[in-house]
Amino acid sequence: MHYTIVLSASDIVWPGVIQGFGLGFVFVPLSALTFSTLTPALRADGTATYSLMRNIGSSIGISIVQTLMTRNTQVAHADLAAQVTPFNPAMQPILSSGSMQDMAMLNQTITQQAAMIAYLNDFKLMFVATLLVVPIILLIRPASKTPDESLAHAAMD
Repeated sequence: MHYTIVLSASDIVWPGVIQGFGLGFVFVPLSALTFSTLTPALRADGTATYSLMRNIGSSIGISIVQTLMTRNTQVAHADLAAQVTPFNPAMQPILSSGSMQDMAMLNQTITQQAAMIAYLNDFKLMFVATLLVVPIILLIRPASKTPDESLAHAAMD
């Protein structure tokens, strides 16, 4: 959440690598736990339902984050652009030139800063959402080991 406009490749690659490992440590046990209570006859249906729910959840999450990203970019752009007035001493050299090229560069800079603010707000939202979901882990318990009657019958035959 402390990124700036100036980023190196390692600023993006290393968090992505860590995130990849983290997702592996989350989804593999979650999948194993999800299917541990299903009988072999229901695993195909369970896989389809699990994949459907994961895809729908991902789509909804991506849509929410993208919508907030677009909205927050517009809000931040409006807030930053409101500071561009002839009465702002930092803006007087740019505004006094009246050059369309200078105005376009100023707008591009404001847009970049607004997008960065929106990204940081989205990162903060995802962080808070993750923290809110962590207590749900305490509700997940492995299935109790009960003897499977079908295995007992198969052993007797």
